[in-house]
Amino acid sequence: FRRVLFRSHDPFVPVSTTALTDVCQVDIVAYPALGKYLTGAEAEITGALMTGAVGPEEGFAFEVCDESMTPAFRVGDVIVIDRTVQPEPGDYVIVDVSGDILFRRYRARRAGFELVPENPDWETITSDEATVVHGVMVEYRRYRRR
Repeated sequence: FRRVLFRSHDPFVPVSTTALTDVCQVDIVAYPALGKYLTGAEAEITGALMTGAVGPEEGFAFEVCDESMTPAFRVGDVIVIDRTVQPEPGDYVIVDVSGDILFRRYRARRAGFELVPENPDWETITSDEATVVHGVMVEYRRYRRR
């Protein structure tokens, strides 16, 4: 965001407004199609999202579709991923674990890393298994539900 100032002769008129800059559109990919999308194959795009957190070539978005990351993330929350960012401990990442695409918290270990769900009823996965990190969460949105 860039702050743009406007002057007025009337002292009671607000003197500033916020203008959007560096905002672009990223695809919202259907969760079941993420595997195809991440390999460059044709995949189901369910919508688009305007964001300033990442560019259209580096980023994409998806909706959370299970309870593995509750209470931090709920079903229906939209996650924006940047493919160019390298994960650091505590980051939320999108990973391919033996063909399954998962959204988890990244935890470094002495040798490798762990993928930790926020929900304790789901298992923690170690990098000993075939894992590929495809990107790091840079933004998420939760829409109000009634």
